[in-house]
Amino acid sequence: MFLLAFLFACTSRLDTAATARDSGGTDDSGGTEDSGGTEDSGGTGIAYDEGDGPFAVDSEEGEVSGQAVTWFVPRGQSELPVVIWSHGFARSRSYHAEAARHSASWGLLVVTVDLPSPFGGHEENGQFLADDMLAAALHRAEAGGQWAFVGHSAGGLASVLAAAEVGAGAVVGLDAVDYDDLGRDAAREVSAPTLRLVGEPSTCNASGNGRGWTMGGTDWLVEVPGASHCDFENPTDSLCTMVCGAEDAARQAVVGEYATAWLVHQLLGGAEAWVGGAQAEADRDDGRVDFE
Repeated sequence: MFLLAFLFACTSRLDTAATARDSGGTDDSGGTEDSGGTEDSGGTGIAYDEGDGPFAVDSEEGEVSGQAVTWFVPRGQSELPVVIWSHGFARSRSYHAEAARHSASWGLLVVTVDLPSPFGGHEENGQFLADDMLAAALHRAEAGGQWAFVGHSAGGLASVLAAAEVGAGAVVGLDAVDYDDLGRDAAREVSAPTLRLVGEPSTCNASGNGRGWTMGGTDWLVEVPGASHCDFENPTDSLCTMVCGAEDAARQAVVGEYATAWLVHQLLGGAEAWVGGAQAEADRDDGRVDFE
């Protein structure tokens, strides 16, 4: 048990030419269509709301520089912003499949990836995201030109390291953790608008040490009251919940809703009500989130 807790506690150039889509994966029509939400108050972009967005999503398995990836592709769309989504320490891309599909349903090309160094090597993971994954994502997106990094736990650290090097249109940290002050040092170089969703401090998120980062650009720290480290995966599994606390579907939904709202707002326009606006304030009053 100590070893498992230790593993979780430690969790922790551009090619924009328009080219043909990657043919390396299988196609999955598992997405469901939804008519979308009501118009966002004050929004000029997509009409963001709770639940799935207006696009059915296809999933395709592939590989980038020897690492397995899954693409979540809004059906019938092209030249999309891309979101590179990374898992935590000793985990894999499978633990973010539902969250990634949900974000893709709102008009984003999302790719989840098995990081090359899942048991450490945070700098290696950050470099892989900045180089190999970003080039592949922009290629796959048909030169949409906008990208974002999302990462859970140590994947949040790798995402910050990548964004410090190559920039981004947005960054989302999901209960991100630091290691040896790598994140603290890199955070100052991240000018991208950053959302940091955090849970309760615990051994599994290194006592919430990612909260201490000072980002170089717009930064919003949002607490999900009562959230365990596992609530920032969707789906999660019994190994995580045994070590890091039970998951809760309602809290997982809040994490997905706010992460997607931040991405939609920064990359597509809209979702203002969820980005410190009326919806966020109502959710704070209801105890779903907390922020200053």
